[in-house]
Amino acid sequence: MHNKKVNEKYGLSIEYWVKKMISIQEYYLVMSESMSILKSFVIAICVLCSVVVLSQETVKPGKNIALYVPNTKQIFDNIPFDVGETILYNATWGGIKAGTVSIQVKKRLFIGDNEVFQVVVQAKTSKFFSVFFKVDDKMESYFDCKSLYSLRFEKHLREGSYKEDQIIDYDHKRGIFEMNRERKNKKNVQEGIIPYWVNDPISCIFYLRVCELAVAKPFSITINTEGKNYNVEVNVPEKETIKTDLGKFDTFIVKPGKLAWQGRVFEKEKSTLTVWLTDDEYRLPVLLKSKVKIGSLKFEIKQWKKSGSPVDNESINEEEEEK
Repeated sequence: MHNKKVNEKYGLSIEYWVKKMISIQEYYLVMSESMSILKSFVIAICVLCSVVVLSQETVKPGKNIALYVPNTKQIFDNIPFDVGETILYNATWGGIKAGTVSIQVKKRLFIGDNEVFQVVVQAKTSKFFSVFFKVDDKMESYFDCKSLYSLRFEKHLREGSYKEDQIIDYDHKRGIFEMNRERKNKKNVQEGIIPYWVNDPISCIFYLRVCELAVAKPFSITINTEGKNYNVEVNVPEKETIKTDLGKFDTFIVKPGKLAWQGRVFEKEKSTLTVWLTDDEYRLPVLLKSKVKIGSLKFEIKQWKKSGSPVDNESINEEEEEK
């Protein structure tokens, strides 16, 4: 009787409350899915670390790996990036800002006789999403300054209560890698072979920026991640002019092969990734979209500091969070 009076007073029916509860349930499901998408992107990244999982074929021991990658080093002239370049992306799903991803060319240093770039990628959830599930991940790539092949890759994941640290060293003279991983308080060491001049999930992005892009002329990149080597076919179907927060850009549309794995958000052989690289001397990745099980995930450039800009100790992710 009391409930009936309340309902009559506020004009609310039982059907209203049922629908309200369903809406709340759907809301939290969306939040959960959004975080899964962001996590998947972070783990795979960021084309921005994501092309790593777009394998057409796994390069296995025993195969003639020279067929996939030339056995002579390529020396690239006019590399369009250097120390100080920083790119910030907003990550959105369904129009909701889920977080930010920043990529910064931190410094030049030496690993053995090789002069390398140190590139740091950070992915963080927004303050709103962090209430439900906080992500604060950091990845680092150390790749040759002239040929862009990887010598070291680090991954430090902080996702809710989950913690993982991974360091992979690449020995190109011996053709092997060594991966040291610590997660769930367990340490693991894994070794394996690598093709000539292999890339990691971050260095492959910078490698794309020096490739000669032309419509309808596919090429391939070989990438090592999680103890496996992948030969990734990359297609350039067309060019397009797009508008972003930084203005209009003439771009190449770059499409790696279909996703070769699946999960809560990615659907095997159906989920796709598309990257827009500027058609200029910078080959800047200004937009990334990934079709997933529910809708699509978008990473759009928000800020860009050119090479030569002062390198801050703090990520521009943190600057953006204050806004």
